[in-house]
Amino acid sequence: MEISNKTIEVLKKSGWYEGRKIDISENVKFLEERGFEVLESAKRFMEEFGELKINVEKKRKDGSTKTSKHTTCIKETVGLGNSFNFGLEDYVDEKVMLIGSLYDFNIYLYISESGRIFDSTAWVGDSVWEAFDNIINEKGTIVWGKFKE
Repeated sequence: MEISNKTIEVLKKSGWYEGRKIDISENVKFLEERGFEVLESAKRFMEEFGELKINVEKKRKDGSTKTSKHTTCIKETVGLGNSFNFGLEDYVDEKVMLIGSLYDFNIYLYISESGRIFDSTAWVGDSVWEAFDNIINEKGTIVWGKFKE
């Protein structure tokens, strides 16, 4: 899959770099203390993309700028409450783990055991890179009703 230059640029501005592998032991402990099973796919995601605040600026037709704020800071996201229990298992055929939030904590972001990415409303990508490209470039997602068809 080809990733846009904009996606790479936005991620780099957010603190990501090629070969990034941060210490996630504190976040894993935080999650496990709250009873969450931390998936291996989530650990790999957190090592490379964890603790990022991703701001995506977009010019509106009137010339003003709109900023969409996303985060992969797990303590902030989990700290807002238990966002796991809304029925993702009805749509995804494997375990999922919360990995962040989109649009100022209005939508939660999840990773499956196999590495597919979902949000609270839809499929976002078959890989982390596809998901970030779809999110940052606002390419859209496949909503649940159509995902199951």
